[in-house]
Amino acid sequence: QPLRFAFHKQDDRRVFTQEIVQTAQGDVARLVAVNDAPLTPAARQAEATRLRALAASPALQQHRFRREQADQARVDKLLGLLPDAFLYQQEATEQQGHIVRLRFRPNPDFRPPSREAQVFRGMEGTLWVDVAALRFTKAEGALFQSVSFGWGILGKLDKGGSFSVEESEVAPDMWRIANLRLHFDGNILIFKSIQFRVQDHSYGYGRV
Repeated sequence: QPLRFAFHKQDDRRVFTQEIVQTAQGDVARLVAVNDAPLTPAARQAEATRLRALAASPALQQHRFRREQADQARVDKLLGLLPDAFLYQQEATEQQGHIVRLRFRPNPDFRPPSREAQVFRGMEGTLWVDVAALRFTKAEGALFQSVSFGWGILGKLDKGGSFSVEESEVAPDMWRIANLRLHFDGNILIFKSIQFRVQDHSYGYGRV
């Protein structure tokens, strides 16, 4: 059964909150706040107009749905590399043995199959795993060395960048990312410096 929830995001450009409703044609998002302030009447009207146009355009819905699927497939592919990309060592158990805490570091035998996966070569951190669900509940990591893409010509992520991600069970056997923080610096095509700062928070899950 589909869910509805709130999604709060802060990046380099703005802070906004959306109400998300899952549908068979993909998630539908309604903007409800910008910079932690409710929308103005004009902005609410513009958002309503946008949603009506989306509902009236099957082609637009399909385009958005395919883009969502492509994004999710890319994330799933990266997550599927984690068992091979790192070496793991158990550090401790928590919550009466329900959670196992693991330390991870790069596997020297891992060969990244894509540019995105190359970041694993310079990353280390900690992973928390729910033993019963066989799901990770939290991961924290940082770049202990800079990582280059395309011999440094395409880009580089600087040493010291960090991330954290938390998953929670929002419905029986349904897990979603509840909190995400990304903090990376680097450059693209040698000359253009980048600062990547993102914080996401999903909450208030309920059945549609």
